[in-house]
Amino acid sequence: MKKNLIIFAMHPIPYLSPIFREIFKLKKNSIVFFLDKLGLEKHYNPYFKVFLTGNNYMIKGYKNYFIKNFSKSVITGFFSRINFDVYNIIKKKENTHILINGYQTFSSWLILFFSIIYKKKIIFKGETIRIKRNFFKNLLIRIFFYKINFFLYSCSGNLNFYKSISVNQKKLINVPCCIDYEFFLRYKKKFISKREKIRRKLGFKKNTIIILFVSKFIDRKNPNELIQAIKDINNKNIELLFVGGGPKENDMRDECRNNKIRSKFISFLSQEKLGEVYLISDLYVNTSYYDASPKTLNEALCFDIPIIAPKKNIGQVDDIVINGKNGFKYEPGNLRQLTYVINQSLGLKKKIIHKTNSTLIAKTHPRIGALNLVNKINL
Repeated sequence: MKKNLIIFAMHPIPYLSPIFREIFKLKKNSIVFFLDKLGLEKHYNPYFKVFLTGNNYMIKGYKNYFIKNFSKSVITGFFSRINFDVYNIIKKKENTHILINGYQTFSSWLILFFSIIYKKKIIFKGETIRIKRNFFKNLLIRIFFYKINFFLYSCSGNLNFYKSISVNQKKLINVPCCIDYEFFLRYKKKFISKREKIRRKLGFKKNTIIILFVSKFIDRKNPNELIQAIKDINNKNIELLFVGGGPKENDMRDECRNNKIRSKFISFLSQEKLGEVYLISDLYVNTSYYDASPKTLNEALCFDIPIIAPKKNIGQVDDIVINGKNGFKYEPGNLRQLTYVINQSLGLKKKIIHKTNSTLIAKTHPRIGALNLVNKINL
């Protein structure tokens, strides 16, 4: 009998497409079913109060279909995905392996229920790193996981979460946090000779030290901690480059202005444009209180700029940031330490950063995750 791997994904996003493509290269009998078209076209996100652009490239290179979502709220929430057609897909005999992305929607539970009824091999992918939860949430997660055959873990933090709820080691498969590395590496190779020209085009002087922050401008991402650190450093050559959007933007602008910190703000960028800001920057900084798997860390690897991130509550920080090699980890909330590692990072040697990053890219490449998955489930 033909065996198909069926992957259910919330909607197209650029950080899942690379792994889908690599799986499809290995197994042509893998099919991705998206639960919504969110992300394909320009849309307004009321949570971040910005318009986000679409990207058709996300669905190229692998077999995929869209199934009807009956929800009126497709952005977030338990009832943001209501897809009754998952039943017709799961019941087919040849669809032997079912991969569920997340447990946070109504459709996730529908997929789980029908997969159990039709005795499918069930694979779960979720990138949470949060270990402490209230009793009710912890109970629901354990109920959801009870019949799962395999768990995909994406980073050290994610692995620690599964260990905290005693998931059998034999059920764990390493599918690392990744991005489309080739895309960004090609971009760097093509435009590195034009770096200074691009900097001038965007209004930066030759001696300016550009510190990059790419994220949503929300409390959880904690951008004000970076602003405060730069205020304490008091280096007139430093300019902050904020890329993203969200409800904290006006507050961030005011704080930079009031403290006479040079800064530029650019709205959310497409993948095609994102390489430009990494290419011209001298340092990338993440200051989040909690971030399960910020793929910006992986993106920064491609451009050999030092990376700074909190040592706690950042899923893949231990997998990506090597102290003194390609950046530094710091204690969140410790401004003195943050200012120190910013200064230290700017003095790191490019050759060591490049060698370190090349090794990390090879270890976290999407083909590694695809191979691990296909070999383990024996499809």
